[in-house]
Amino acid sequence: MTGAVNARSKRQQEKWRFESAVANESTDLLLTLGDSDDAEKKTAASTITKVVSWNDAWVSTFGDYAQTATVKLTSTEAVNKIIVSENGALTNERTVELSNAGILVKGGSLINRGTLKLAAVSTLELENPVGFDNSKGRIETSGKIKINDSGLTEAQQQAPQDIDMGDIRLSGADAMLLSWDKGYTLSTDKDKDKAKRKARVNFGSVELLDGAHFSQSKNALDSGDSMTIGKGAKMDVAGLSTWQTVTLKAADAQIRLMDEGTLTTVDLKAFFTAEAILKKLTVRTRLAFNVTGIDTAELWDTILKVIQGLYLAQRCPVCSFVSFTRRDSGEFEDAPETDLFPCPVGLAFADDTSLAAFAEYMKST
Repeated sequence: MTGAVNARSKRQQEKWRFESAVANESTDLLLTLGDSDDAEKKTAASTITKVVSWNDAWVSTFGDYAQTATVKLTSTEAVNKIIVSENGALTNERTVELSNAGILVKGGSLINRGTLKLAAVSTLELENPVGFDNSKGRIETSGKIKINDSGLTEAQQQAPQDIDMGDIRLSGADAMLLSWDKGYTLSTDKDKDKAKRKARVNFGSVELLDGAHFSQSKNALDSGDSMTIGKGAKMDVAGLSTWQTVTLKAADAQIRLMDEGTLTTVDLKAFFTAEAILKKLTVRTRLAFNVTGIDTAELWDTILKVIQGLYLAQRCPVCSFVSFTRRDSGEFEDAPETDLFPCPVGLAFADDTSLAAFAEYMKST
């Protein structure tokens, strides 16, 4: 009799375990920030001073949750952020959403191989981290990401670990990416290069959508693979920002050079490109007004993007090879012949005297 009861009890326990697992397959793991990881209280440690991994094994300590379950972290009145401090190393391999909560990497390190999602009031802040690596992960935010200056004013014996920001999508008017790190110098560089600062911050693909904002502080340094600026979004550069590709995807997308800011890119792609003009105007007169009887008034937004492409990228937006410079007077001139690539369209730009008219228009806007 006892054996039958035990067997029935065991089957019941297995049934409960199975039902619990099935129920949790579509259920997210909801945790609040606390003093420690606690399965009973459903809290996650808010202070990380050792090696910690948010992975499947970690999630399983809170219950039978599916591998697809999202970890949702929320703050309390007492605790509103996770601090990865000195000697702390956090690795994330799950999809984690932060609601009204933040992550501060202060002297520690963070590796993201999963997806970090930040709500509008959530933050991710880096304060001289030992390392930050999002190269194999993704960050999606409606809140703020802030990269503080590492403060490496003295020449370094060896290069610090990169701050690899990886792929980031920012959405909404509250979404902001602040890039303030001023890089570093190396004492081992040759004399002529010792004063040249190197960027510690590197981005992968960055998307600014629906009014999002990228803001680089004065003298800051960063680089990236691609920057896409969408509707209502803007990119402010006050230091040196170097990108492989910069794409303007909306008529109201903005690039603003602040102070002595410099934006360098190999290929600036405007949604409105020179090709749109070339289809309507001849090569020799495409920048002139009504010369061909075509009213160019409707093309001003397009033309403005073209000139911005010439000015910011200093390259022909058609062939991406011909360089242009801008004189103090506001006029555009072609680069030395040794720097010119034999592109017929680009050479036409260089020879076209109507560039001066556009320079005047640029100065008046």
